[in-house]
Amino acid sequence: MKKTVVTIFFILSIVFIFSSCKRPASKAVILTTEINMEHQILNYESTKKEGSSHSGKYYSSVDSVSKYGAGYSFVIADSLKEKNLTIYVKGWVREQMTPIDGTIAVAISTSKGVAKWHELVSKDKAYKPGEWTEINDSLTFESSLLKDQFVEISVFGFKQRGSDKFDTDDITIKYKFFK
Repeated sequence: MKKTVVTIFFILSIVFIFSSCKRPASKAVILTTEINMEHQILNYESTKKEGSSHSGKYYSSVDSVSKYGAGYSFVIADSLKEKNLTIYVKGWVREQMTPIDGTIAVAISTSKGVAKWHELVSKDKAYKPGEWTEINDSLTFESSLLKDQFVEISVFGFKQRGSDKFDTDDITIKYKFFK
């Protein structure tokens, strides 16, 4: 009898242990990058300007002829394509004339072309000509947008109209992949 009680207790203990084990919740994956004009080799060397930056020695400056400013692009790993994505962008922008024509662009490209294009600099915000203005914005994309075999996310300064320069500096980008 004692042996039977011990056996039953042992079996119940095992069942209890296995039934209380839960699969850990899927954790968010967070990647952060800073576009540092001081210490980083950039693809946009032609937009790198020295002088009245927001901080440091250099900033990125574009106009409607040289449209694409300093930015960051990466191809999404397959392991992240099942997750939703929020992109947080923080930094400083400046333009000599208002209304402001430049922007921080967020482009999601797939093997079929540009799937999404967003501009983060609000045309409604009050900008002072020639002064640095902080931007702090975010966008969220559903995982269905990221399911292509090739998905690249790009964040960069962009200006396609107007005759003055659009400047960016101290841009920080945070990518949060989550279920």
